[in-house]
Amino acid sequence: MIFIYILLAIVFPPLGIPALIWFILKRRHSSTDPAKDNNWYFQVFLSREDSLSQLFLLLAVSFLGLTIQSLNRDFSSPLNWQTIVLLTSLAGFAGAYYFKAVLVLIISLLGFLGWWISQMFSWAFSQNFKTVSIMAGFVFFSLFFYVWGRAQERMEKSRRFALVYLILGIIFVSGLLFFLSAKIGLGRLEDLTGGAPVWVSWQATLSLLILAVALAASVSYSSARRLITWPEAGAVSLLAILFTALVLLPKQIISLSGGNLFSSSENLSLTGISWAIIFNVTIFLEILGLILLGYKRREEWLVNLSTTMLFVFIVVKYVDWMFSFMDKGFFFIGAGILMFGVGYAMENGRRLVLANLKGEQPAAQT
Repeated sequence: MIFIYILLAIVFPPLGIPALIWFILKRRHSSTDPAKDNNWYFQVFLSREDSLSQLFLLLAVSFLGLTIQSLNRDFSSPLNWQTIVLLTSLAGFAGAYYFKAVLVLIISLLGFLGWWISQMFSWAFSQNFKTVSIMAGFVFFSLFFYVWGRAQERMEKSRRFALVYLILGIIFVSGLLFFLSAKIGLGRLEDLTGGAPVWVSWQATLSLLILAVALAASVSYSSARRLITWPEAGAVSLLAILFTALVLLPKQIISLSGGNLFSSSENLSLTGISWAIIFNVTIFLEILGLILLGYKRREEWLVNLSTTMLFVFIVVKYVDWMFSFMDKGFFFIGAGILMFGVGYAMENGRRLVLANLKGEQPAAQT
């Protein structure tokens, strides 16, 4: 829930910031002792005092950014806005770890990622290299978040931070795969793979290399120390290889010339059909793997998140690929039946899995 309020505060501050403050102030937790609450690390705020301290730290970091912006304007703007965002995010990142402020960590991570994306786009516009490399870097970031989160969850003091990295990594990668597996994403992929190779920009190339090396090192270290399982390491590596291939391959012709990508799959080229199959199979296997991983690790939050993603996947795929092939009346009737059936099956499956996680027998459906 906190992620929704944070995103709302970023997208529409006049409404989102008051809503975020209201959400923080209403949070009250009576116990912060891990011995009394096995799920204490799921809490963004451990107490009312903790919520207020995190809010004041967030305001302090925000005022720091405004101060740097004001000084920058007084000295004829030697710094661009990306640099100010970077400095503010780094300060927030340091403060989040020093004061154990989860809320500030979330904002700082989003700010740092936003800085990197905007910087890459500025290099892409000036040097006209493939913007799919930005997508690949985003995936490297997300996968590193996931691996780093798995490493941190072994440390008691960092378990709340670990959950932030894990959720952000899963949501970012899954959201991108959802986008690319849809028709609109495939249409954009053709444009994203066009342009000069990324190595025409040494800054962008160096940035991607640093991310790739950091990801490879974290996967190797975490695997050797058994912080992540070998299937997890393999899945992370395959996703990294997939998006690295997109950076290295020439421009991909997704749709047939003169065709409308949104009207029929017949307008997809052979390359487009191949990428559609690859991305749809990848996102399905990722979701299925997360469900099995949640069951194996006995993580209720991962089971809930992945089953929700599977439900959304089935519904989105039905709407995305079947709308143009069916009469509109039959489409909506079929959609209603499909949603009811999938919802019923997913709820029964979720209850069964969670009951097994808790060592209980599932309650009978009435």
